[in-house]
Amino acid sequence: MITIIKKTAIFWFLLITLPLFGDTDSVLDRLYSVKKAPLLESSWLIYVGAGILEETSSPEEALPLLQEYGWDEKSPLTKGKMALLLMDNYPIPQGLMSRLTGWERYALKDLIYLNVIGGRADVSAPVSGFDLINSLTMVLEES
Repeated sequence: MITIIKKTAIFWFLLITLPLFGDTDSVLDRLYSVKKAPLLESSWLIYVGAGILEETSSPEEALPLLQEYGWDEKSPLTKGKMALLLMDNYPIPQGLMSRLTGWERYALKDLIYLNVIGGRADVSAPVSGFDLINSLTMVLEES
C-alpha cells in the first residue's frame, strides 16, 4: 500500500516538475503504459528534464544526441542506456570506475547504489515506461 502511494506521489511530482507544454504530456502518457520504453522518446524526455532540449521540440530532435553514443532510434531502451543518459545529463555523483570508463555497466551500478534504479545490474534488461519515469523522478528530486 505504501509503495503504491509513494509511486503515485512520484508520478505526480514528475508531472508538476516538468513544464507540460506541447508534446511532453502526450509522451508521458504513452511511456507510462509501455512495457518496453522506446529509446527515442525516452531520451527526449531525459533531455527535456535536463534542459538540453525544449519542451516544444519533437522527440526526433533527440536523434543527433543519441547518435553521439552510436545508438539509433530503433535500439531499445535498456537499463544500461538509461543509466548512461542519466549520469551524463544530470549532476549525479559518480563512482571511480564510472568516471574513468564512462561505461553503461558502471553507471548502472552507481544508480542502483543510489537507489535511483531498482533491480539487478543487467545492462541489457529492457526498461518499462513506468521504471523510466520513476527513475527520472528520483533524479529530478535530488537535483
